[in-house]
Amino acid sequence: MRSGCCKTISAQSLPGTEGATFPFWSPDNRFLGFFADGKLKKLDTSGGPPVRLADAMVGRGGTWSKDNVMIVFAPSNSGL
Repeated sequence: MRSGCCKTISAQSLPGTEGATFPFWSPDNRFLGFFADGKLKKLDTSGGPPVRLADAMVGRGGTWSKDNVMIVFAPSNSGL
């Protein structure tokens, strides 16, 4: 068996995402969008605190546009 043939993957917690729900990735995988504390937030995976983007009392999911210009999200149970 060759040494170094396989990579080890391990889970890591992301500070500032406690209580997060309905996570979704930006198209370039640089940012993680999620809902927490009644807000839509994004987190730069290279570091730094989450940024609050909008109110979303009961956020139910979101998606990023291909060009990273817009996020479409459901801020409540009533849909888009």
